[in-house]
Amino acid sequence: MRIIAFISILFCPFIINAQLFIGQIKDQEKFVPIDGATIFSNKSTALSDKDGFFKIRASIGDTLILCSLGYGSMSYVVKSINEITTILMTPSATSLKDIEVSSKLGIKLLSNIHRVDLSIRPLNNSQEVLRLVPGLFIGQHAGGGKAEQLFLRGFDVDHGTDVNVSVDGLPVNMVSHAHGQGYADLHFVIPETIKEIDFGKGTYYADKGDFTTAGYVSLQTFDKLPNHLIKVEGGMFNTLRTVGLFNLLPQKQSESAYVGLEAYHTDGPFDSPQKFKRYNFISKYQVQKGKTLFTTQISKFWSKWNASGQIPERAIEDGSIGWFGAIDNNEGGQTSKTNLSVKVSSILPNDATLENQFYFTKCNFELYSNFTFYKFDPINGDQIRQKEARNIIGYNGYYIKDEYFSNGASLQLKIGGSVRYDDINHLELSRTLNRDIVTAPLSNGIGNELDIATYISQTYKINRWTLNAALRLEDLVFGYNDLLNKIPYKSLSKGILSPKLNMQYQLNNTTSLYLKIGKGFHSNDIRVVVPENGREILPVAWGADFGVVTKPIDNLVINAALWALKLDQEFIYVGDESVVETGGRTFRRGFELSMRYEIVRNFFTDVDANYTIGRSIDNPVGFQYLPLAPVFSSTGGLNYNGNKIKWGFRYRILGDRPANEDNSVKAYGYNVFDANINYKLTHKTSVGLTVENIFNVKWKETQFLTESKLKNEIATVEEIHFTPGTPFFIKARWVFEF
Repeated sequence: MRIIAFISILFCPFIINAQLFIGQIKDQEKFVPIDGATIFSNKSTALSDKDGFFKIRASIGDTLILCSLGYGSMSYVVKSINEITTILMTPSATSLKDIEVSSKLGIKLLSNIHRVDLSIRPLNNSQEVLRLVPGLFIGQHAGGGKAEQLFLRGFDVDHGTDVNVSVDGLPVNMVSHAHGQGYADLHFVIPETIKEIDFGKGTYYADKGDFTTAGYVSLQTFDKLPNHLIKVEGGMFNTLRTVGLFNLLPQKQSESAYVGLEAYHTDGPFDSPQKFKRYNFISKYQVQKGKTLFTTQISKFWSKWNASGQIPERAIEDGSIGWFGAIDNNEGGQTSKTNLSVKVSSILPNDATLENQFYFTKCNFELYSNFTFYKFDPINGDQIRQKEARNIIGYNGYYIKDEYFSNGASLQLKIGGSVRYDDINHLELSRTLNRDIVTAPLSNGIGNELDIATYISQTYKINRWTLNAALRLEDLVFGYNDLLNKIPYKSLSKGILSPKLNMQYQLNNTTSLYLKIGKGFHSNDIRVVVPENGREILPVAWGADFGVVTKPIDNLVINAALWALKLDQEFIYVGDESVVETGGRTFRRGFELSMRYEIVRNFFTDVDANYTIGRSIDNPVGFQYLPLAPVFSSTGGLNYNGNKIKWGFRYRILGDRPANEDNSVKAYGYNVFDANINYKLTHKTSVGLTVENIFNVKWKETQFLTESKLKNEIATVEEIHFTPGTPFFIKARWVFEF
């Protein structure tokens, strides 16, 4: 806070009444706003926002240079500064030459560079968009309907405990969820509607709160579709997917509306068919009136599936089951979600920006699992049901004002806040038989959680330096009524103050250095917080990054970083016992390398490699390993992005990991290769193929060291339990865009 005050007091006397040019950049052919375009004038630099708007210091007669990935660079002469000017950019082939490495792009520098990935790499599903974040791995371990397990920066994040996920400003992480703290399910997003992906690693972002320890991922869907689209996909294992996206107001320039529909079915490769079904609907409407944008959207999601669950290695070795078999093939579940959002964005008379968003989310969740088989109930088995019904009401808002100084510097003030209230009912954990009979209730209650946050952030730019100092204040209130044990409702609250500092220095025209330092946190579950009178409510995480982004030649971009993170308390959710165990203090440090290279025009290669050393601080020597935390991971591949034909060949490697504290048991890694090809038959029609696991390797997608007992066993056995990864899988698609 002192840094923010110092900057403001030191430079405010030199503020000048700068002339601001306000523009909106759109695609010349489809009139879709262009996000992340870089604008240069002889006085300053700007970046267009998600709606294509930008503000830059300029005078009449000045020449602006505009650059954006997938569009040809262009110049624009300022003719007026009294009204918003729409600038149209002409689409061109994606090229790394259009990427700018400038410290003046601020904390969005890295995510802006990686926009090239979304433009040339196809997405199989909405969760797969997470793989576009360098270093982030996902794994499925209970049928296609359950949220994937996440791995990032030496964290086994489970389903979202340490990664903040949002879509169009809507929070995806579920606090105090029936299946685990921070549960983040992205299956409600139709991947063809994703326009942009913004991400950041670490604890350094003022507008990101709970769960932002390893980092955050923020998705933005189209406000206006570039085309109507009909897609049909089909493949092995009775897989069929259909998508329809339709513009309702295609001829309007200041008004847009569309609907999107998705239906998906697959049985998967398992001996017991998954019978997985998923249905999605989205509708979005936007209208622009002068300097104000009004956006409203509604989405609906429903899915149901069976699952084979996690299987023990000993059952494979003795021939009891096959690689894709099951001990309990009666696992599975169903879930649904409804989202409503209203957003108003305005440029005020003083050229400041104001945005307000109100949202409502309704979720239902029911999951059946069996991790231990017959350990607790040798007659009926250990199947459990995790169930909840939740309503979320929330608000997000911010105010941004830019000031300019006589020495050519600028200062951006951003003040924001959010309110989120979770009303959680039927928060249940029970032992069941055949998804029907409750054999033993383990936990049942109702609760609520209120999260109120406010933040202030100031970004100062002068010459080669960009300095961002911020402070976030967050207050959480936890309430819980234990119905099973008849413990009356009780509430507790706690606040946390998180400072952030981001510094970037432009070494030369092609190289930028950055240093980030910040404080973050992840919250605990109400079923632990309230009964234990607030112990370990908001464990603190302190992080630091030092890195470089360089573009030594026009068609090569490299990012390398050293980082460290200290967390005051690890959380280990034990789902079948409805408790969150504390894992003590931890310290992680690592090295990351990302490279994007355009070999020749339209031919790209990329590599992301990550190495992490993570240790417990409190455990004795020899017992300090972090179970299932990733150590080495890498992804990469080749992509050709031609006009008629597009193809890609990719790999992903997850190295061996310790499965327990003394590293005496390992979770062995894997190396899987995938490929895709797409051919344009006509201007409107294309066909394609996607092949997963080309070499048909046997691999364990998710692994856990679990103590279980099979029906014919006398004693329990602790060993690796796993979900087998997808075998060779091919699917074809037909796409019609009009």
